[in-house]
Amino acid sequence: MLSYLRVKIAGLTAEAKRIRIEEQKLLGKKRRSPEDTPEKVKATIAAFTSKEEHFGVPVIGPKKRVGGRIPWAVRNQNQALADDLMEEYMSLRKHRTREIRPEARAAHLAYGFIRDMEYRRMEKEGSKAPNVGEIRRLINKYGPVKVNDDGVKKWCGIEEPEVERIPDPVPKVTEPAPDPEKRGIIDKVRDVFGI
Repeated sequence: MLSYLRVKIAGLTAEAKRIRIEEQKLLGKKRRSPEDTPEKVKATIAAFTSKEEHFGVPVIGPKKRVGGRIPWAVRNQNQALADDLMEEYMSLRKHRTREIRPEARAAHLAYGFIRDMEYRRMEKEGSKAPNVGEIRRLINKYGPVKVNDDGVKKWCGIEEPEVERIPDPVPKVTEPAPDPEKRGIIDKVRDVFGI
């Protein structure tokens, strides 16, 4: 089952890398991959420096100007395309940082727990507390033993803060102790007969 967890970690890592590349493309920065040959790089640079198109957004050249000004419809079309690209970029970034990253961290920590590694060897001091529930879920799914949240918290070194008990502001109502001078007849009979 540990091999399934390794595959999950590799898949999350590859997904995060691919999303980052797509983000860079949307921002207009072409990342070079190891398989890019010099011919491919030259062709890519030539395509991106042309006046006709820049990452799907048409660039307005001097021939398309009317009276020295950019027509209003073309300018708004370019702005709408730019807004769509920025929205797509922000969506990809949010998915990578808020969904993929915590899931990958939990998978790595679960892998370390199953392999009996120390938590401090996997993460530096002062890092944000991990998602204990997600780590426990992955350990129980892929690991040989079942654990609860307390076992994961102990491994992570997360200590529950001690809660001070604040006294109740309203005192409990109790019956007052009987006054020896105001004892009833039953108490006197008990004393006489020793009951």
